[in-house]
Amino acid sequence: MTRRESARLLAAAAAALPLATCQSGPDPRLAGSHRGQTTNGWIPVRLSGSPERIGFQHGFLLAKEIEDALAVTKLNLE
Repeated sequence: MTRRESARLLAAAAAALPLATCQSGPDPRLAGSHRGQTTNGWIPVRLSGSPERIGFQHGFLLAKEIEDALAVTKLNLE
């Protein structure tokens, strides 16, 4: 395989990647969950389902806040 063919193959794979990760609809694990408006620093979330589903919903709905908390914790540990 020549360098040009390798580059074309890599470009085609990169272009197809978003298509492979697309979902046809909303994630069924998020059914029954809801994130409300932040009020006075509180973020209301509604979670439902099995413990595994509740854990997924919690992580999905609060991912940004979890990342922020981890970043602050890492800074404090340095």
